[in-house]
Amino acid sequence: PGTDKLVGRKIRQARITSGLTQGELAGLLGVPRITISNMETGRHRVSAIELMILCWHTRQDINIDFKEIMYITEK
Repeated sequence: PGTDKLVGRKIRQARITSGLTQGELAGLLGVPRITISNMETGRHRVSAIELMILCWHTRQDINIDFKEIMYITEK
């Protein structure tokens, strides 16, 4: 669960940096806006392919540092 929230924060940051609203990104991905909201809050576990598509549409790199994940899982 903590990892899903970490990924969600990275997705939100990429979306905002690219200047997209949740609705605009949802339209590009062909999903409801609530799906983007759920991704960003960690309620929707993002697959590797979804992450790749999100990077493509936001034109942002979404880097997940394994040290961050280890820190979350050790808490």
